[in-house]
Amino acid sequence: MKELRGHTSYINAVVYAPDGARIVSGSSDGSVRVWDAKTSECTATFQPPVPTAGGGLSINALSFMPTNAEQVVVCNRSPHVYIMSISGQLVQTLSSGKREGGDFVTCAVSGQGQWIHAVAEDSQLYCFDVGEGKLQHLLKAHEKDVIGLAMHPHRTLVATWADDGTLKLWRKD
Repeated sequence: MKELRGHTSYINAVVYAPDGARIVSGSSDGSVRVWDAKTSECTATFQPPVPTAGGGLSINALSFMPTNAEQVVVCNRSPHVYIMSISGQLVQTLSSGKREGGDFVTCAVSGQGQWIHAVAEDSQLYCFDVGEGKLQHLLKAHEKDVIGLAMHPHRTLVATWADDGTLKLWRKD
């Protein structure tokens, strides 16, 4: 039907806006692009804050904030998860607090938008309270590298899966 071109490397994440009018993509080139779903036109291109040590980091995951369709959660290969406007303005930064081993692999947002859960290369599950902007819970999710995570759309359940062939379900009380 359509082909959307503009990234200069692999595309790792794609999400539709809640209204279906826009598509947001994230790439290994470090950029996030916002596309008009009807015309295929790229309406915005931005990057999360760039570390002082060089260029943009690979974008691993994207999610729209359920509480604000103009905001997207951006997870790149850094110790930070960013909430950004779809025009590229930084709204909030959530951090693992680690200098080494705390780079995030992926993240997901709870159905109500109160929590952002992220897993890092240290196989830890980080649970951030969006309202307070703070890390509330940290736990060892797996013994081997975590591959991904998913949030239940209506309950406080998190699923994580890893290289060791395990799928674990977590409940936030």
